[in-house]
Amino acid sequence: MYHKLLNKLVRILRYNGIWPVESTVRSYKLLNLIFRLFNLSIIVIMMLLTIADAIANFNDISLITDNLCFFVGCSEALTKGIKYCIEYKNIVKLMNDIYGPIDIINKKNNTEVMKGINEIARFENRQFKIIFGIVSLLIVARVLGADFKNKGFPIRALFPFDATATPYYHLIYLLISYGVLLVDYTLLGVDLMVVVIMRYLTIQVDILRANCRHCDIESTRRNIVINGYDDKNNENTDIRNFVGFEIEHEDSDGKDSFDDRLKRCIIHHQKVIYMLNGLNDCFSFCVVVQILGTTVLLCLNGFQIIMGRDIHLFMRRVLASTAALLQLLLWCWYGNKLSAAADSLTINLWMCGWEDNYKHGLRNFISIPMTLSLQTLELRAIGVVPLSLQTFVSAIKTSYSVLVLLLTVAKDE
Repeated sequence: MYHKLLNKLVRILRYNGIWPVESTVRSYKLLNLIFRLFNLSIIVIMMLLTIADAIANFNDISLITDNLCFFVGCSEALTKGIKYCIEYKNIVKLMNDIYGPIDIINKKNNTEVMKGINEIARFENRQFKIIFGIVSLLIVARVLGADFKNKGFPIRALFPFDATATPYYHLIYLLISYGVLLVDYTLLGVDLMVVVIMRYLTIQVDILRANCRHCDIESTRRNIVINGYDDKNNENTDIRNFVGFEIEHEDSDGKDSFDDRLKRCIIHHQKVIYMLNGLNDCFSFCVVVQILGTTVLLCLNGFQIIMGRDIHLFMRRVLASTAALLQLLLWCWYGNKLSAAADSLTINLWMCGWEDNYKHGLRNFISIPMTLSLQTLELRAIGVVPLSLQTFVSAIKTSYSVLVLLLTVAKDE
């Protein structure tokens, strides 16, 4: 069940042309490449047409902000899509590294851990349906909200020819509608992909924290394979036992000691740090794009809501603002959860029970994870701005300040 949302997002990225299809047939791969280039051309052309219209109406700040709303969304989808395309192999490896240990836990029928993971999976699938509905409503509102009587389009655009003439109008309208769908669903896929990866990386950190507390065999026991379990009938979701990830060590041969558990925690800790470094390498640039894009979109949509008169445009702007706000909130919320879980690792490592199992050489075992735990484990924008709730609030404040400035300029005109 926990793979369900990830598989949906991977399909979205492949259908949108962000990621290539997995096929060994050369003709199919060639068709897929043409399809990806076609999607890229659609987005770039729409951006150019929008900018051309903004330049043609440079004296009207209301029209300029209207053009910029869609242009910023296209730019965000384009930059994130290119980054995802470049980091394709690294992202796939990161997903395998994060989901691999959870797959092992699932194969071992670990009731304690899998019940909590399955609950999270059910929650994230409900969450996806809500967000997918909001994005779909936004697409429908833009595509069907055009002025058909005057042969308008879903976006403001300036063409070098008469686009309202038959049969060009219907063809262009169809292509623009496809471009709107492409942009919005691309943003849906790339944004939720980061959220899902952070969510399951946080689960691994939570398991590591619990394992550190359960290194002492006198107070806890190792989770052994339980056959034929049903997670619906088990209400115990707390991790109260030591959780092993390696199948080859679960032979129930009696090999279980404090040193063995502590070594596993140290190895797992190093793997978590490695995965978090990979997370930053793949997505730190996307964090910058997300923060800047949401800040600008909230400002521009807010300006259109205040200055607009059309009720249909009003509802569309409210939906767009909600979607942009939800984007950044999800990133910051799960980024904050990840950093909060990682920050408590030092305390949990210290509480592993080393004082009751002290022996020669143990000091080195303890010093390694304690030193590594001093490293800040969080997703940052180009290594500077942490993805946290404080960042979310700062983005809203900045957006409001720019909005006030825009309103002042509009009143002066």
